[in-house]
Amino acid sequence: MSTAYFDFDDTLFPGDSILNWKRYYFQQRPTRRWFQLFSLFGISLYLLRIIDSNFLKRIFLMPLCYEQETFISSTAKQFVEKELKPRLNETVLSEVIHHSSRKKRIVIISASPDFYLQYLSDICPNLTIVGTKISFPKSGFFRMPQFSSSLGNMKGENKVAYILKSNDEPKTGKGCYAYSDSHWDLPLLKFCEFPIAVCPNMKLLKEAEKYKWRIIGLQNFTEKITHLFKKLALIVLH
Repeated sequence: MSTAYFDFDDTLFPGDSILNWKRYYFQQRPTRRWFQLFSLFGISLYLLRIIDSNFLKRIFLMPLCYEQETFISSTAKQFVEKELKPRLNETVLSEVIHHSSRKKRIVIISASPDFYLQYLSDICPNLTIVGTKISFPKSGFFRMPQFSSSLGNMKGENKVAYILKSNDEPKTGKGCYAYSDSHWDLPLLKFCEFPIAVCPNMKLLKEAEKYKWRIIGLQNFTEKITHLFKKLALIVLH
């Protein structure tokens, strides 16, 4: 059975889901907002290239180390129902539904945490969710989330590594589709026979035009700036 792989952030979902998660979480737990100090410090270190995006993601999720698993699960489910599902990119969602109707396997494969992505499983039949697996230590005063898979953050080459390692995935990309917005997913896009660039960033756009890949939803300069400011607002204001 051929497979259609979909990135999530800025592809199936128009934005950065982890930033939207942070906003939703702090709305439920306003007394935890002081953790934003760690986030802002982490962003500063990231911009100075002292830490990478993997470590920054762990900093963003620090408050969950101090929550009960039942709270994390119930809040994640509510978050998906209220914040993610209503805002899915309709054009890309129609691609999901189209491939599903043709009996293709659908895989959302994303660097976003699987503790909330898993609740997207009912958006279409034959859907598999592959997100970044993260564990939240519950002991000690200073706690940091940990990647709980040997592949770590499900980003870039790790997506293809997962596909080749999994018994459920095809060993070649023949007949397979891949959808993404980012050059980080070039390994996945080049692995699949039919790569599709969705609102691509500049680096991916150049590759897509070079190889004559299909492109969905080009953004103009104003739309790109607006999108960037929305992300900045989620980081700073929540």
